[in-house]
Amino acid sequence: MTEFDYYRYSEEESQYESTEKQRTTVYWPDNSRVETIFYRDGKTAGYPKFVRVFDAFSGGNQLHETHYEEYLVHHTVGTTATFVAPKKVINSQQGVETRTQYSYDFENGGQYGNLVEIYEDGDTQINGDERRTVMTFAENATDWIVNRPSSINIYDPQGTSDPGDDTLISRTRFAYDENGEGIPPTQGVSGQIK
Repeated sequence: MTEFDYYRYSEEESQYESTEKQRTTVYWPDNSRVETIFYRDGKTAGYPKFVRVFDAFSGGNQLHETHYEEYLVHHTVGTTATFVAPKKVINSQQGVETRTQYSYDFENGGQYGNLVEIYEDGDTQINGDERRTVMTFAENATDWIVNRPSSINIYDPQGTSDPGDDTLISRTRFAYDENGEGIPPTQGVSGQIK
């Protein structure tokens, strides 16, 4: 039996930021620094929650922040987590916030953890700069070749949440091992790219 857990940042957890065991700070020779704050509880313990970059030349002002708001934890019931990956990520830089959401094949019956969709919201204050990337994979479980893309399609979401309304911007299709498109690879050697 397979089970999914989604872990999100919550305001109650913000107090632990002062706990030094959950924070790593790297100082660069120019005194700028990168600070990483980790989740402390649950199945995402030890995974980054925030990564912040501070500038030494402007009095230590924060230049950039990446917030790993949600993780997908995939595991088989009764075992430890076998797959942990970012699900929702927020980037902030100089007052501009962008959001990215990731989808994995586990969420739709897949079994390999392949990244199948990326939704980039662009600047959250501007409409029309969104992008959706959808990937399909040529999987050969017998030979353990399960992560080779079969196609990568990039869409303009047109401001709607219905993927059927999206406009195709770019399509790349792959073939492997001198086989045609859509045929699972036997060695995984990249062939044709269209």
